[in-house]
Amino acid sequence: MSNPQVEICEDLLRKAKTVSVLITLYLKGESSIHLLHRAVGGSLETLYQTLDLLQIKNLVARRRVKRRVFVSLTDLGRRVAEHLDKIAELVANPKHYYGG
Repeated sequence: MSNPQVEICEDLLRKAKTVSVLITLYLKGESSIHLLHRAVGGSLETLYQTLDLLQIKNLVARRRVKRRVFVSLTDLGRRVAEHLDKIAELVANPKHYYGG
């Protein structure tokens, strides 16, 4: 029997650069597509596909100023990214949390 919550997380996190985009925007705030691409790496096509998915899931918002596009986290995206950042911290520093 499959768990719908697990499936939602796996579908979201399986997409390349999803975690990088969410955590980068969480730590740095709103960013232009250009600067976000430089920060997370990979191809520009992959970044746009990831942003499309995150926007469909209501985790990021885009706004255009003249010819530049800026990306920011929505409130929901901020909450998700905060949890991902905490997970990364736990994995990086397990002794800090478990008294090692």
